[in-house]
Amino acid sequence: MTNLFLSKFNSVSSLSLRLKKKNTSIFSKSQPLRGRLLTKNRNFKILGNPLAMLGIPGIVARIEHDPYRSSGIALIFFKNKTCSYYRNIHNLGIGDTILSSLKIFSISEYKRGNTSSLYILPTSLAINQVDIKIGTSAKYSTAAGTYSTLIRKNDVSKTSFVRLSSGIIKQLSIYSFATVGIIGNISHSKKRMYKAGQNRWLGKRPTVRGVAKNPVDHPHGGGEGKKSQNMFPKTFWGKKLKWRKTSRSKKNSISYNQS
Repeated sequence: MTNLFLSKFNSVSSLSLRLKKKNTSIFSKSQPLRGRLLTKNRNFKILGNPLAMLGIPGIVARIEHDPYRSSGIALIFFKNKTCSYYRNIHNLGIGDTILSSLKIFSISEYKRGNTSSLYILPTSLAINQVDIKIGTSAKYSTAAGTYSTLIRKNDVSKTSFVRLSSGIIKQLSIYSFATVGIIGNISHSKKRMYKAGQNRWLGKRPTVRGVAKNPVDHPHGGGEGKKSQNMFPKTFWGKKLKWRKTSRSKKNSISYNQS
């Protein structure tokens, strides 16, 4: 598998931010969760909005790797001498042109990378980065290898129905924007970790089962061997179920005494 995110140039400094690593000691309160670990200093790339470049064609200059987005990002140079970062689209190569427009495209212009409203895009088309409302950022189908399908449009009620990659059907405005194509790096879900250190790079710490701990460390701990696995769960939902059982038993006892 070829690496599409190789670039000999550094990222554009005006479109990137340097996020510093916080204190992650054991006695620090900055740790977000017990099973997570804050990663190292990384550059965060600011993505552009296609609505800001309506009617201005752009050319893909290069495709870069972004530590915060597994799909990769593409650097686009527009004709008004500006540049911005967009999410990478599958099979979008260097030198391809993209366009965001409100006009009706021709048949040849319904190609990957072009952005328009759902009112203009035809049905049964693979789209990504779908907006909920006009002018907002992309909400649906932004992860690597995901896409949505435009099922039906209703010009009377100004609504459209979009099927997400999970199978859920969403009712959105017919004027919501979307991009044609599939998000890049479609084989991301098939990637397997070949060593435990890769999860540590992603900020994941090892997790220990509560049954394997001591009673002072976890409510499920203790016991001889695997004796404690048959006990009643001490989690929130377990307590809630236990409370429901006791409340039902009390109601039955009250009704029996009254009779």
